[in-house]
Amino acid sequence: MAFLPGIFGPRETPAAPPPPPPSAPAGMQPGNSAANPANPAPAGGNPAVPNNAAAQQQPANSAMDTLMKLMTPSAEVVAQRTAQQEAANKGIFPEIKPEQIQASLANADFTTGLQPEQVQKALGGDVTALMAILNTTARNAVASSMQLSQGMVEHGVKTGNERFNSSLDSRFRELQLKNQNVENPALNHPLAKGILQSITAQIANANPRLSPSEVAKQAETNFLQFAKDLSQPTQAQADANKPPEKDWLRYMEDSSVASSNVNPT
Repeated sequence: MAFLPGIFGPRETPAAPPPPPPSAPAGMQPGNSAANPANPAPAGGNPAVPNNAAAQQQPANSAMDTLMKLMTPSAEVVAQRTAQQEAANKGIFPEIKPEQIQASLANADFTTGLQPEQVQKALGGDVTALMAILNTTARNAVASSMQLSQGMVEHGVKTGNERFNSSLDSRFRELQLKNQNVENPALNHPLAKGILQSITAQIANANPRLSPSEVAKQAETNFLQFAKDLSQPTQAQADANKPPEKDWLRYMEDSSVASSNVNPT
């Protein structure tokens, strides 16, 4: 690769072969360095360069690293999203177990409003008094059921309104993100626009505190830098494989010398 000499520096050719290494002391194998007997020292005395292909192929703080960091939500954002999802899965109505319903009904009293005289008449065989007692207890049961239903509906409506209001900010934010304009005209192409929208959505989801304009700017800048980083190795390889340009001045001089040798004056 063309950039390797720039990183590790030019390699100097020794003018003469190095002198033979001194004899190794007792207990040390020949070819091993004194500082680290397990690792032999390379020829010429230069320290061995670690083979780190990833560091050679990708510079530090590249656009890919920046994009990955921007699109990765923090632990706080993940916990917040998890809590919101768990709350949404519970539904808007409170969860009431059958055991709780049975316990509440055990303490319910549907005989409220009954007159002792009316009960005595019913026990004595008065059909009218018995029907009045049954009607009163049924009314009490229906009234209690309506009160319970009203409480559940009010709780559900309140919960639904709170969730809807909390989602308005994110919905308006998404709308503002879709209406953001790009500075580079090439990003208006449908293919590039789709990729940029996907990157923008992930950055916005991972960084809820960033404004729509900041999210759009970060997405466009790092996406363009990412594309530039991808094209640099290809351009460097093309320049390396490009044949050298012909030196026409040298060619004319050589031709003149050849002609003078063939036809001496």
